Amino acid sequence: MNTNVLEAVISGIKRSIRDWRLWVGVYIFNLMFAAVLSLPFAEIFVKDISRSFVGKDLMNGFNYKWFASFVGNNADFFKAFVPQVIFILTIYAFAEILFAGGFYSGYSGKVKMKFGEFLSRGTKFFFPLLAVTATECAILFSMFLLINPDLSYPPRELTAAPLFYYSIIPLVMIVSLFADFTRAAIVIDGDNLGNKIKHGVSFTILHPLSTTGVYACCLLISAVVPALYFAFYQINDSTTAEGIFIEIVFSQIFVLLRIFSKLIFYAAEAILYKENQIEVIKVKPEMLE
Repeated sequence: MNTNVLEAVISGIKRSIRDWRLWVGVYIFNLMFAAVLSLPFAEIFVKDISRSFVGKDLMNGFNYKWFASFVGNNADFFKAFVPQVIFILTIYAFAEILFAGGFYSGYSGKVKMKFGEFLSRGTKFFFPLLAVTATECAILFSMFLLINPDLSYPPRELTAAPLFYYSIIPLVMIVSLFADFTRAAIVIDGDNLGNKIKHGVSFTILHPLSTTGVYACCLLISAVVPALYFAFYQINDSTTAEGIFIEIVFSQIFVLLRIFSKLIFYAAEAILYKENQIEVIKVKPEMLE
């Protein structure tokens, strides 16, 4: 039974809500990593702001002169902390790849997946998914080099030919689309790895409207979350203690919504691939007798 775009997205939303424990688990995971990265900075920020003449003014908005002075005064700390940041972000990226295997596997079925099974499936497909992600990053970086070979910032093409520069965005989306459904095929398909990759690529080519439609709907859902947060930020008064508290609470709610929108990606793509993939039966000679 084939599944259309709307059915895949709606089913993806329902299954993401159904498996709310995974949702909360990813939130806790992100909170832990955010704490590891932010706590060392928090102490320095508090000390610097407390002795700064513009400390109170920072409540009213960003002050570039204070920021430049802050970076200059703590240059040694930032240099020493950079390797730690790179290491932590690498671990985070690996964990995201591990989770992807569990999500695609869990959301492709109609029953809830236990946490142990979730981790085992993620571990099983970690290295194939890592290879796909590394290939995707290599392709995207190669595309970036084509439009900005000297790695200048901002890219020269952005000012000389902005239309050419922004035309790369659809290509980035196409590469991500192929990579997503290749990852789904690796986890969901029952064939060998080579055929899984071929099935994922061919599925994306054979179903251009449904795969692009699901991807576009999920992108739209993901875009709504920061738009809502920006609207809230504009109306909330963050210069008062009550306003700061409300902003902290709502920022965590928006983090949860952001995670939810990401899980919809996994669920909708897994459902679309699972329901619409074509199983090819190899006919043996004895079956014709």
